[in-house]
Amino acid sequence: MADPKLPAKRAAATAAIDAFVRDGMTVGLGSGSTSLCAVDILAERIKKRGFSIIGVVTSRQTQAAAKQGQIPIRAPEDIEKIDVTIDGADEIDGGMRAIKGGGRCLLWEKIIAHASVRMVVMVDEGKVVKTLGAFPLPIEVIPFGFTITCKAIDALIRAHGYPNARLVRRDQDKTPVLTDSGHWLVDVHGLRLDDPEPLALALNQVPGVVETGLFVSEVDAVVVGRDNGDSQIKTRDA
Repeated sequence: MADPKLPAKRAAATAAIDAFVRDGMTVGLGSGSTSLCAVDILAERIKKRGFSIIGVVTSRQTQAAAKQGQIPIRAPEDIEKIDVTIDGADEIDGGMRAIKGGGRCLLWEKIIAHASVRMVVMVDEGKVVKTLGAFPLPIEVIPFGFTITCKAIDALIRAHGYPNARLVRRDQDKTPVLTDSGHWLVDVHGLRLDDPEPLALALNQVPGVVETGLFVSEVDAVVVGRDNGDSQIKTRDA
């Protein structure tokens, strides 16, 4: 079944590449459907225009797509800096705070985002929200002591004023979904994150929590694609 948001996603990816990716750059290649559009566009430009970049991937899925598109890729350990990362988001608000991790690679995504000079998020207009939280917040957790960690997460979230929050282990066929790093995921439902920064900081202090899907300070620019092929760019420094 065709993705009805594909024109908007391709518009966002094209605009992001046009505005922020230059020949010779080292580029963080994000994960998810919009990021895969960007990988396709970059592969086409490399093939037809002689465009030259080095890619650093944020997931195994992206790695496979980049290899298929013959995009040169290197491990993070083998590069000195990442000029820009282009990635998607599950939600993003007006303050450029995002929820990511609907896939299974949020730790890799956050590592690459922090290593980048600039992070650009590409979304269709349906991902832009006034308040984060309609999309469940993913938290990557180590399997050891999982139940203990989840109890601590639950208590912390309630202490931060979210009494209706509900934690759900992400499963597939009744088996925990493994992240690209080999961890488990718990999705937190019932949040309305008007002020997500304190919660993001507190969650990262819980033993057993590897990382959260809250990207509260990493995003430097947002590119919003629309169904008619138009796009809009917003930068933090603007």
